[in-house]
This record gives sequence, C-alpha cells and structure tokens, in this order.
Amino acid sequence: MERNPDFVEQVKEVWKDNPLWYGICYENYDEGLQGFWGELRDPYDPNSKTLYFLGHTKSQVIPRMKTCLSFLKAMVPGLDFGLVFSHFVVKHE
Repeated sequence: MERNPDFVEQVKEVWKDNPLWYGICYENYDEGLQGFWGELRDPYDPNSKTLYFLGHTKSQVIPRMKTCLSFLKAMVPGLDFGLVFSHFVVKHE
C-alpha cells in the first residue's frame, strides 16, 4: 500500500496514538475481512480494547474513525483513549 502523507496526517489528527493498520482480521480462524483496522479502549471495561473495522479504502477511514470516537465520547464523557491491544487474530500483509 502506497503511503499518503495527507492521509497519515489526517489519521494522526483524528485517531491520535491509537493503533491503525491495514490487514486481514480473522475471527475464529474462518474467512477474513481485509481493510483498515483500528483499536480503542473499551468504554465499559478499561482493561479491554475494542477492534474496529474502518473500511476497505482510505476514503472510508476518517469518517468511520470520527463516527467511532463520537459514539464512544457520547457514551462515556471524558474517556481517555490510551494504548490498546486486540483479542482478535490479525494477519498483516
């Protein structure tokens, strides 16, 4: 995947230091879903993280990031997004 400096800056502005990658995510080792993925702290359990599918294309990523963050901030005002991990199996390509 070609690196796009404008896209990288937009991601940093919206998603901060939370992980974002492009790859295939396999749940239960079945068929995978390829695209952009991100992780955020679970608002109901600060010791858990939630994996988000952010889209197949770069044009889908930023709007979906904003939607995820808006939803979480509305649910838990003042939520602090920190370093995250995943409970899914992820294959990077």
